[in-house]
Amino acid sequence: MRQTLERHLHEKIVPFWNRLVDREHGGFYGYVGLDLALDATADKGAVKMARILWSYAALENAYPNDGHLMYAETAYEYIVSKLWDDVDGGVFWKTAYDGRVINDAKHVYAHSFMIYALAELYLATRRQDVLDRALALFALLEEKAYDADTGAYWEQFDRRWQKAPNTFLAIGECVPVYTTNAVIHLIEAYTTLYRASREPDVKTRLSTLLSCFYERIYCSRQKGCGVLFDRHWNSLLDSVSFGHDIEASWLIDEALDVLRIENGPYAAMTKEMAQRCFKRSYRDGRIISERTNGKDDEAMIWWVQTEAIVGFYNLFEKTKKRRYLRASMRTIEKTLTHIADAREGGEWFWSVDKKGVPHEDRGISENWKANYHNVRACLEIIKRGSQT
Repeated sequence: MRQTLERHLHEKIVPFWNRLVDREHGGFYGYVGLDLALDATADKGAVKMARILWSYAALENAYPNDGHLMYAETAYEYIVSKLWDDVDGGVFWKTAYDGRVINDAKHVYAHSFMIYALAELYLATRRQDVLDRALALFALLEEKAYDADTGAYWEQFDRRWQKAPNTFLAIGECVPVYTTNAVIHLIEAYTTLYRASREPDVKTRLSTLLSCFYERIYCSRQKGCGVLFDRHWNSLLDSVSFGHDIEASWLIDEALDVLRIENGPYAAMTKEMAQRCFKRSYRDGRIISERTNGKDDEAMIWWVQTEAIVGFYNLFEKTKKRRYLRASMRTIEKTLTHIADAREGGEWFWSVDKKGVPHEDRGISENWKANYHNVRACLEIIKRGSQT
């Protein structure tokens, strides 16, 4: 299966994204529809550009001198020249296709992916200016967003870093103050930044984030997490995101590894979260993405499948129980059968229904769908499989 994923990565995923370089306006095109039609005038979001940068930097780290660095530099140049705010600091939320800023809000979620991507690019190039940008964003979040009283970060701001409602990560009419999603990806970003920089301040804040997750987000009784929270950390939805729970389980284990924390309550937490996801969401290689008000979302969603692939493999490595290895392998099989787009020039569908029919309202590439989840899953299984 490791060899299958490696072929799929190099023959299907990477070529699709290579074709999306915008040679006229910079960066990568913002949208490809379900019909594989390219929209050259679609917006370009900061989250997507950062995810593309991370993916190519990670590919360069895994396969040096294989041509990936050129694409990483394409994303990096667009970020620095179009999304970077040289006046008030940080990165804007979104530009138009031609690089004009059309949404100048600042969000911790976008900044976490920028830090993550820049740190990965530094590991690939050892360019000090790249690491300096990552550390500058870290310092900016510490100054503008971190709240020592809660151990967490206010998530959304206007251009000048005045607090704003968290509309970008709202679900329907429910507008949170804090989200599990943002905390997970800050942990992910700071893990890579600490690996790259070994800065004591980064280590301290990564430790604080783990404590925040354990004490405020994780529910030991349910062995899972809430989704959206108010300013007092009260859960705002009767919802479980199995996708985020299984993702958090292995990302936090990665943070513990970087911090050299082998056992203890955090490690027990991640094991419990992953086991609960296996028990409640795993259906013969198909993952239930979430349960809201007691109702399961039956769609097979691309990013949830990838997180389960890695999360169950990680659980197998922790427990040595082969049922989790089988679950990871079966999830790969189902994903490559139903989510991977077999058409010439395709990549992965956003989601498919119970019959395997792709949902028509989501594109193959859009601002919330880049190459990050599936590239990361492939690289993780390739790496872990070769070590096991």
